[in-house]
Amino acid sequence: MARVLVAGMINIETNLRIEGFPLGYHPVTYPFHGVTTNVSGAAWNVGKALSRLGHEVRFVSLVGDDDLARLARRDVRDAGIDDRFVLTVPGATAQSVILVDPDGRRQVHTDLKDLQEPTTVYPAAALTEAMDGCELAVIGNMNMCRNVLRRVRAQGIPTAVDVHVLHDLHDAYDREFLAGADTVMVSDEGLDGRDPHGYLRAIQDIYPATTAILGRGAAGATVRHRQGDDVEVHDVPAVAPRGVVNTVGAGDALLSGYVHAVLGGAAPREALVVATTFAGWKVGASGASSGLTDAAHLAELVASRS
Repeated sequence: MARVLVAGMINIETNLRIEGFPLGYHPVTYPFHGVTTNVSGAAWNVGKALSRLGHEVRFVSLVGDDDLARLARRDVRDAGIDDRFVLTVPGATAQSVILVDPDGRRQVHTDLKDLQEPTTVYPAAALTEAMDGCELAVIGNMNMCRNVLRRVRAQGIPTAVDVHVLHDLHDAYDREFLAGADTVMVSDEGLDGRDPHGYLRAIQDIYPATTAILGRGAAGATVRHRQGDDVEVHDVPAVAPRGVVNTVGAGDALLSGYVHAVLGGAAPREALVVATTFAGWKVGASGASSGLTDAAHLAELVASRS
């Protein structure tokens, strides 16, 4: 298996089961066993997933100097990942609250505290050590990741970036991340009625990514891969072997599964089958970093789709 650098957010996530969207006002509710708390964050979800799939993860992130940071560090160590690249900064650790309806649809409320300040930079010395020997980097789109992306690119390490919801293809905030990625991951929540294939083509017309992946929820996922003048586009349907409980973290699982498959030598379509299978199993649990299976079980699930 590969050594992979994963950089970005780790936070403390609380999931709340609700009756449905839109959420009506009630002064008090009692959703028994409907409130759960776990360690999450877009980057951590990927890092934990790749570790579960057997890869060596160098996890690069920032936490505050509070009790929640200790919970986050413990989860990193419990996943078999060294937490020495999770650095402490003054202030509070990021948190999120996820509202989840009976169909598994989610609404995410994320509080990044002071960790999203434009001046936040991950220290160069720690990053140099973290990058050593990495075959690939998966980088989030937090401000702290900007210098990480630049350094990783300078070292020639292939890079995957998830910009999540992208309405404007020329978005000023995400432009640097899009311009620096070999693989770009986006959600169909940014389509705004556009054709999925045309949307991915437009991204690759503007930016240099050789691979663009579109997470499409219940419709599955699409990958557009180019090599020189050759372009291939594949749509793969979604699966949910144990049903849908909570879709939070599905996109992170999709990217993790794709990266895992590509590191194992899979072609784009095969990799997307692996990715949708991994994400489909994951959504059978509540919590963005919960419900992750291992490589052996994933291979069995993929084989059962044939």
